[in-house]
Amino acid sequence: MTQTASKPFLIGISGGAASGKAEACKKIKDVLYRKAKGKKVEVLSLSSFYRELSDEELKLALNSEFDFDHPIFSTPDVQEVPDDVDVVIVEGILTFYQKEVRDMFDLKIFIESDADTRLCRKVLRDVSMKGRCLDSVLDSYFKYVKPAFEEFCLPTKKYADVILPRAPDNHVGVDLITEHLLQLVNDSPLIHNVQHYIPRARNQSESCVGSFRPH
Repeated sequence: MTQTASKPFLIGISGGAASGKAEACKKIKDVLYRKAKGKKVEVLSLSSFYRELSDEELKLALNSEFDFDHPIFSTPDVQEVPDDVDVVIVEGILTFYQKEVRDMFDLKIFIESDADTRLCRKVLRDVSMKGRCLDSVLDSYFKYVKPAFEEFCLPTKKYADVILPRAPDNHVGVDLITEHLLQLVNDSPLIHNVQHYIPRARNQSESCVGSFRPH
């Protein structure tokens, strides 16, 4: 893959299923699009890389018997590089799981939401938008989604530079993050020392607006 002349600023966003990652991405992208002096922003969702299921796997999925959270498969090396992108936001539950991937990000954000809220959002989303029955959603949540979050996603929270609670309704937290991002992308497209811009918290609770952490 040939890299563009100026490396885009890479933002990684992680958090549990239905924690508000996609909504937070949209809000950050919208603010940057309006205020970042014409910078081009792209959002990449890791869920877009799930492969198509076979007929047998689809039957298992419809019966809540297919484990989406422990995927074991390999895909061909197909890469597409958008032209002239200044900021790339990558979101997914496993964004920070592999060291080789998380070390690529210039800023890492973990969306923190309590389990009850995430479950309610997932039920509403899957029942109303995907047409799933309540029993199926709850069964797959407790059988696969919750254990996978606790085993693979939650432990990666420690790698985040910023912990954003109560997203996407935490407007103050999102505004604070975007203001720092505006400084970064407007001052120089090649700035990668995020800690120079983001202040370190002093005895700050994770229940506050946002917790800023060094690597």
